[in-house]
Amino acid sequence: MTLSRPRLVLLPGESPLDATLVEWLKTAFDVVQIDDPAALEQMAEEDTEALVVCTPQRLRELSQAVAPESAASALRHIGEGVAVVDAEGRVTWSNARHREYDDETRDRFSELCRQAIGLFNDPAALEVPVRQRSSRKFSFRSGDRHFELVVSPASPRPDDDTMVATAVGVLWDVTASRRLLEKLDAIDAAGSELMKIEADSIATLSMPERLQLLEEKIVNYVHDLLHFDDFEIRLLDRETNRLDLVVAIGINPLRIGEVIFAETEGNGISGYVAATGESYLCPEVKADPRYREGLDDAVSSLTVPLRLHDRIIGVFNIESKTANAFDENDRQFATIFG
Repeated sequence: MTLSRPRLVLLPGESPLDATLVEWLKTAFDVVQIDDPAALEQMAEEDTEALVVCTPQRLRELSQAVAPESAASALRHIGEGVAVVDAEGRVTWSNARHREYDDETRDRFSELCRQAIGLFNDPAALEVPVRQRSSRKFSFRSGDRHFELVVSPASPRPDDDTMVATAVGVLWDVTASRRLLEKLDAIDAAGSELMKIEADSIATLSMPERLQLLEEKIVNYVHDLLHFDDFEIRLLDRETNRLDLVVAIGINPLRIGEVIFAETEGNGISGYVAATGESYLCPEVKADPRYREGLDDAVSSLTVPLRLHDRIIGVFNIESKTANAFDENDRQFATIFG
């Protein structure tokens, strides 16, 4: 406190305060009279030691006034879209995030809230108090975005407290996570397709032609699913511990006489990955002593082990002419594909 005397906050009730009593209190306290809930809330933030005096009825009124405003203030600033919708699908209140969505998304939000109110008012649910009825969860798509919406009862009807009048909806944009799941599913399906080369379709092919067919499938999946342009695949020769090149797209082969072994030192990032079984994300190749030249003007790389029944059989190395071209999602996708 900045005052030498304690502060006494008086909250008038229905009857005016006795002027004589107020003057007497001023002899011992710094007396402040407040009748506005917002002013009281601001004072409480500035002075935590003040003594507040009010009637029980006034206390209830202020609690009802300040608490909803505080809740509304919090809802205005959270990252999800929040709105209150009535039984006709009209928005009676919304936060800034909700208002940022396009018309299609907001309309879908309101319609689902309206449907939820109908479910809340189903005859089978009327025995449960309004605020205890189970929330409803919806998923929908708007344009190229994916959303999840949770709708809960907000208030009962004034004429019938067994019926829900308004509902509050909270909207999450789950586009990133949905796309991640879709991509993981596509990679899993691609792996299955690689194993489904029909015997009849390759019976007439020579061994080089069969390998060419498999290579074409791999290259197409890497381009179309993972969006990697420059990469190589090396398989481990267990007798010599050497990593032999089997597929190379955009990456230069080793110079004559150069070889890579599955060893942690002196054999580049690919040798390290094959030896340890750990994936390796390299944001700047010039700053990494393990990197060995592959793609012309390469700046970053990603290398993951290839496994068969938990046994390392090679490496999958991807390179880029852009710094920090790969992130943790790329690492996860490449590892699963490998």
